[in-house]
Amino acid sequence: MVMLAPAAHSKNLDLVPLVYNDVPDNIMGDPLRVKQVITNLVNNAIKFTQTGEVVLRASLEDEDKESNRVTLRLSITDSGVGLSRAQQQSLFNAFSQADASTARQYGGTGLGLAISKRLVEEMGGKIGLQSELGKGSTFWFTLTPELSSNGDVIAPRDALRGERVIYLEHQKTCGLSVEHILRDWGMTVDRVSSPGAMQEKVEEAQKSQSGYAAAIIGITRHLLNSNQYCSLVRALEIERDCRTLLLTPTLETHDTPLSGLPSGHLTKPVCREALYDELLLLVHGINTSGLSISRQDHVARSRLP
Repeated sequence: MVMLAPAAHSKNLDLVPLVYNDVPDNIMGDPLRVKQVITNLVNNAIKFTQTGEVVLRASLEDEDKESNRVTLRLSITDSGVGLSRAQQQSLFNAFSQADASTARQYGGTGLGLAISKRLVEEMGGKIGLQSELGKGSTFWFTLTPELSSNGDVIAPRDALRGERVIYLEHQKTCGLSVEHILRDWGMTVDRVSSPGAMQEKVEEAQKSQSGYAAAIIGITRHLLNSNQYCSLVRALEIERDCRTLLLTPTLETHDTPLSGLPSGHLTKPVCREALYDELLLLVHGINTSGLSISRQDHVARSRLP
């Protein structure tokens, strides 16, 4: 998803992964082929979507404890042009585009979908779609992998449990995804809808001796140099000594979002591991190698050009 993000962000689309809590980590399969299918379907969704979002969801559909297998469902939903019933019927045929006018407008041959269908079926899964003309599409596929019984035990991410954060996000589905991750780690998340509301709530919390561990601010491309958001981050970082973590779309080389004021910065889509590591550093001053960094050192380093 990170690799595909620049294409989505160049069209101002929100590209979001949503992996549900019940999806196991210890599955055995062919990651290369699964990535190939996801890449084909997400690329296709980005190509046919002009405004809105592309969302990848991974969920557990079934679990067979006798065979030690699970059924996973992965779906890619877009807010794009959608497909008629006739177009859907012919879509997965090799070299078949939805229709000639669609092919001319958007490019491509439909070969990626035909390859995806073959790969999914060879892995023992199914693939399909739901769509309505003008209302977007959902392409989905299932996998039935075996679970590994002797895999490495994944260390629990519990160092942030009980911490409070405040979160402002312009993109609804991205906000849902990030909040879902934070709450899964046992964090308390207060959502706000404007810079003014965030500053007010931080001030109120500090007055009542219950300040936030961090303020997370998700912005869109057109807000990268917003005076309102620069003022917000400056007030939080300097006046309130509240660490801020900025979430932005893919940046161009010349972009310096909010004048380099935030303590931390991640690009969307937000990866679970990167978010955890960044918050661990901002909240506890611990980097991934276990070394401790002072608040002043980290802030000074993060603001270097």
